[in-house]
Amino acid sequence: MDCLEHDITIDPDTYQPERAARFRVNTVCILKALRRLGIRDKNLQSSKGGSRKKICIVVKA
Repeated sequence: MDCLEHDITIDPDTYQPERAARFRVNTVCILKALRRLGIRDKNLQSSKGGSRKKICIVVKA
């Protein structure tokens, strides 16, 4: 649990599947651990917001 709390403080923008892959567990394990820690939603104030890029692919006919 301490490792998960430390990981959340370092990188709060990580999605649950990415975090599960990092810890080599199922995403359900991450979800349950986050609930045990009392973390239910991503905190928008701590998020970087613009760190993720949106990619649009346009296929020309």
